Amino acid sequence: MDLNNTIKALCEIAKEFEEKGNVSESVLLTESGYLQNPGQINEAHMAEYLRNHRELIDTWLLQSMNKRTSLSWYLKSPVDYSNRHKVWVVGFYPDGEVREFQDAADACGFYVKQEVEQIRHIIEKTS
Repeated sequence: MDLNNTIKALCEIAKEFEEKGNVSESVLLTESGYLQNPGQINEAHMAEYLRNHRELIDTWLLQSMNKRTSLSWYLKSPVDYSNRHKVWVVGFYPDGEVREFQDAADACGFYVKQEVEQIRHIIEKTS
């Protein structure tokens, strides 16, 4: 799989997971080709794709809100009732890194990179 197809597949994981319903994010990540060379793709690559496919940002926002895990990354939009700073926020719950972004695509690109890296580490531990 080439770089552009891998970026597309990564940015569409939340959408595919929601639409298919019978496939795990781990399988979608494996199928994306990302695991062959994870260092080749960074958050800027994903932000660029998301900037051109803004509907995917809402899908990732919904994925973040629907998570039910004790340790994980989250994405908050400026309209979130608990977001007092009116910026996009990406953080690690409960007490981890928190970053603020003015641009939705930049925030989501960072979030997607963190998500796929977290899934990649789980895959590597269980393989």
